[in-house]
Amino acid sequence: EELFRILNTYGNHPSFGFMAMGNESSGSLSELTIKGRKYDHRMLYRCENGNTLETGDFHETGERGVMGPQTDWDRWTVRTGWIEGQQGDDEIETGAPVPTFSHEVGQWLMYPDFDQIKKYTGTLRPYNLEYYKESLAKNQMLDQNKAFAQASGKFSVLLYKDDIEGCLRTDPFGGLQILEARDYPGQGTALVGWLDAFWDSKGLIEPAEFRRFCDKTVCLLRMPKRVYNASETFEASAEIAHYAAADINTQPSWNIKDEQGNIVASGNWPTMKLKTGQLNSIGIIAVSLKNVIAPQRLIVTVFGAETSNDWNIWVYPNEQTSAPEQVHIAYKYDNEAKEALANGESVLLFSNPTEGVIEPIRKFAPPQSDRELPRAQSGANSFPGSFMPTFWSMRLFNQSGTLGFLCDPKHPAFASFPTESHCDWQWADLLGNFSCSKSFKAAGAGKNFYERIWRNTGDVDGRSKAIILTETPPDYRPILQIIDNYERNAKLGTIFETKVGKGKLLICAMDLETDSDKRPAARQLRQSLLEYAASDEFQPKFELSSEVLTRLLINE
Repeated sequence: EELFRILNTYGNHPSFGFMAMGNESSGSLSELTIKGRKYDHRMLYRCENGNTLETGDFHETGERGVMGPQTDWDRWTVRTGWIEGQQGDDEIETGAPVPTFSHEVGQWLMYPDFDQIKKYTGTLRPYNLEYYKESLAKNQMLDQNKAFAQASGKFSVLLYKDDIEGCLRTDPFGGLQILEARDYPGQGTALVGWLDAFWDSKGLIEPAEFRRFCDKTVCLLRMPKRVYNASETFEASAEIAHYAAADINTQPSWNIKDEQGNIVASGNWPTMKLKTGQLNSIGIIAVSLKNVIAPQRLIVTVFGAETSNDWNIWVYPNEQTSAPEQVHIAYKYDNEAKEALANGESVLLFSNPTEGVIEPIRKFAPPQSDRELPRAQSGANSFPGSFMPTFWSMRLFNQSGTLGFLCDPKHPAFASFPTESHCDWQWADLLGNFSCSKSFKAAGAGKNFYERIWRNTGDVDGRSKAIILTETPPDYRPILQIIDNYERNAKLGTIFETKVGKGKLLICAMDLETDSDKRPAARQLRQSLLEYAASDEFQPKFELSSEVLTRLLINE
């Protein structure tokens, strides 16, 4: 009866294109789909577990989640397709007889801007935002609120771009469904939108820029990686997804520019017809990088059909110079490191990211006590590092919970390692946990399913950790500050510094040496940190006490 009332009341509305029976419901909803289609066949019907011609006009599955720092994949090849209660771990929805949609694309959490609190002038009061604001102030970081919101927000939009393009690179494919373009205040406060709860822009991306990767015609690129040695050749294949009203003729082109706008390479493809309703192959880009002055970020742009789209890649030197003799490299905060500091030396300490780590209690809807971080202690002073931010809500799905990072790109520690203030793909290998696999784990997917994604993407664990710095002075800021979840608001750092008597100590809680011959970004960041530690610019402002350093840096 309710279904028929919905169809009678709204059936003539021009936006009523889909009638979905839900994805988290129980009961025999196929019966409703069958009856609804007979009663009013103008809209398309979806039923939970309905991937046959009888039970629905389209099928929706969990084809979501980014696959790490490469784009040469589509939704079919990575074998992802899971919704709670819908299908088995090993089932792939490539052969459904009805169109397949990606279910709830994205949902990558970002930090709230507390200025929106004043927008609540009606019957609702944002107790959640007020609580988070008080928590951030208590931990002496309220002055960073807008910076956290912008850095985590730009990172989240970057991941939405990858998610959406993964759908558009898949052929055949029915489409994609985004749960919210705006924040969702419920379910433990899921701030997943590039718009706030009032449909206002957060200033993260302009509509025209968003349409470059989410529109009826979109330029796409497949490339196996985004980080290169200067001796390599950049190779990629271009495509255009075209779903406009008709076929069109276009002459696609491409270029590669540096950050100053100088063209490094460019080219054109022959004029061609883009057929509508499909993915159109355009051609290959192949450019030697031997003349690129590394290290630097390059921007690859593909043009066609009066639109364009771009992607960042990073080029680093093939080899690094030897370590400066005036820098003492340490791997433990032991007597040898302390003696070097007592002698007035500069020490670069690589704190092992697999030691002293407090593993999150992975539960569904856990009590707050399971989400909190304890006071840093020797042997328990850090949290697992993660490139990927929180999925949906930490209050619903307990997980690592971090939201990318914040840094000053002009800090001398990054003089030889170009970066923006927010996380981007050159950091994926450095931070680890760069695929979507653990987000599926947090949502309750089977072990075979999320471990298969982990293996297929080459994901890695134990590459970094976030050290708990909440008890440092109120205005102490790490060089690479991990943005914690608003549920905790701990001060976290992966790169930070301090004076120690006559000496100076730079701490990096990342593994930059394992397989360094295959990891250009790791080699380059290590070199940049060494150069900084050897320079006159290495002048830490604060001196953390011996007692605090013992708790932060002793991992046994």
